[in-house]
Amino acid sequence: MKSKELSVDLRDIIVSRHKSGEGYKTIAAALKVSSSTVGSIIRKWKTFGTTMSLPRSGRPSKLSDRGKRVLVREVANNPMVTLKELQGVSEKMGEPSSRKTIATALHRSGQYGRGAKRKVIRSEHNTKRKSKELSVDLRDIIVSRHKSGEGYKKIAAALKLSNSTVGNIIRKWKTFGSTMSRPRSGRPSKLSDRGERVLVREVANNPMVTLKELQGVSEKMGEPLSRKTIATALQRSGLYERGAKRKINQKTSKPKLAPPNECGVSELHEEIARLQEENDKLKTRLWSLESQAMSALEEKAEAERALEDIQKVQGEKQLAAQSKEINSLEDTVAALRVDYERSLTANADSHKDLKENLISSKHELLRVQEQLAMAEKELDEKFQQTAAYRHMKDILTKKNEQIKDIRKRLQGYEPNA
Repeated sequence: MKSKELSVDLRDIIVSRHKSGEGYKTIAAALKVSSSTVGSIIRKWKTFGTTMSLPRSGRPSKLSDRGKRVLVREVANNPMVTLKELQGVSEKMGEPSSRKTIATALHRSGQYGRGAKRKVIRSEHNTKRKSKELSVDLRDIIVSRHKSGEGYKKIAAALKLSNSTVGNIIRKWKTFGSTMSRPRSGRPSKLSDRGERVLVREVANNPMVTLKELQGVSEKMGEPLSRKTIATALQRSGLYERGAKRKINQKTSKPKLAPPNECGVSELHEEIARLQEENDKLKTRLWSLESQAMSALEEKAEAERALEDIQKVQGEKQLAAQSKEINSLEDTVAALRVDYERSLTANADSHKDLKENLISSKHELLRVQEQLAMAEKELDEKFQQTAAYRHMKDILTKKNEQIKDIRKRLQGYEPNA
């Protein structure tokens, strides 16, 4: 995600460090900013004379910085708030925004919505057990129909099979030249198809047969199997074992009450009357306890409502105070920024005036230097026209001629090499 812009104060610090002679890498290491960012800010300052953000193309943001902070605060206080409710909050602030705009602003602050996990609907088709393999005869019928020119859909409709099954069988026949099942990985089944049919027939003839007896049948066929293997084979054929109903032990069961005799009828009526009186007393006591519990619950509900009202009032007061403080701080920051911009504009104007004065002074200095050079040249010309200069020049010429004459004479006295 794109990082935030640097503050104007930090940009001014970068420019001031550059003016003091520090390099890009030194400034970047000191302020923990990349060298490219430092270079971009300094080039912008050299080009436009300011570090403020220039007007950009595109529509300005509908949400202000304050509005974004309010939305983030709402989400932090109530994580279950919806975008529609946040739209109402933005409208109250006077910044009506779409759900997409609000979601984008929250994403920039690291707030993301979460949807409930989708519940998988398990239909009858999904829960149905994997079907058995088709018989070799049926596969041969599919291949023969395909050879006669029938298509996949027509064969599937005629034999009540799926198109994918028909296609798989035909591709297998084209690849291996046979419709028989290929060898597969894993241990082969201990029970053959014939043995499975025999076990199913035994269970059909005698539903009360046990797994131990079926083990004996499989051993007689020459296919000794465990009880688990036999039970699995029967379950594949739709046969499941059932346990017998548990019998009641007559010895441990409680004895039935004997019928009362004639002399005990009056005592039984007295006992029933006493139990009814106790029952009425218990009902009265229960009613009083229920009424007390209901009154206590009502008092508790009233106390909770009063506490919620108090908390709501306090929260509104606290929120109003915080918003007022934030607004005052924002106004102070805005005023300081305006003052800083004014001072920056004044400094820019004074810098411009100083630059113009320096340029004019430089031009004046060049003009004075040119005048001095011309005066020096005129002075040399005037000096050359004086009598003393001409006399000195004549003397020097005569001396040079005398020196040349003396050299010639000396050459005559030198021996020949």
